[in-house]
Amino acid sequence: MRGRKASPTMPNKAAAGSEVQRLTNGFTLLETLAALAILAIVASLALPRTGSGTSPNRLRAWAYQVTAILANDRYAARRRGQPISTLVDGPNHRIQSGTAERWLILPDDVNLETASSLSCDPTRPLPVIRFFPDGYSCGEGLRLQTVQSTIDITINRLTGSVSIAE
Repeated sequence: MRGRKASPTMPNKAAAGSEVQRLTNGFTLLETLAALAILAIVASLALPRTGSGTSPNRLRAWAYQVTAILANDRYAARRRGQPISTLVDGPNHRIQSGTAERWLILPDDVNLETASSLSCDPTRPLPVIRFFPDGYSCGEGLRLQTVQSTIDITINRLTGSVSIAE
C-alpha cells in the first residue's frame, strides 16, 4: 500500500509538533518588556516614598538628644554647686555640653535657633544657656526646624527644667 497523503481536514502531526515547540521555546522581547513595565509600575506604587532631608521623626530624635544634653548640664550644675554653660552654635548647627568637651552636630538641613535672651554671658562669642546651682537658668530655649516640621525646646527660667514642645 502506498503512503497516504495528509488530507486538508486532518492536521499534519509533524507540522503541529514543530509549531508547539516553536511557541514554548521562550518569551519574545515584547512580552519581556511588557512584564518589566508592569513590574516597575507596581513597584513604584508599593514602595514607600523617601524624601531627602531630616524626617519629622528624626528631628524629634535630635530634639531628645539636645534635651538630654541640657538636662545633664542642669543636673551637673546642681550636683557640683557651680554654674554650667551650654554653648549653642546656630550657624554651624551644633551644641556643646558644659560638662563634656563633645559637640552634638546636627544635620545641615536642621536650623538651630536660640531665644533672644541668651545673652546671659556676654564674654562668650556664642550664645549660652547657663544653669545655676540653685535651679535658675539663663536662656529660654531653642528651636529645631526643618522644611517639614518645627520643635521647640523650652527651659523654665525658675526651675531650669527642660521640655519639648511640638
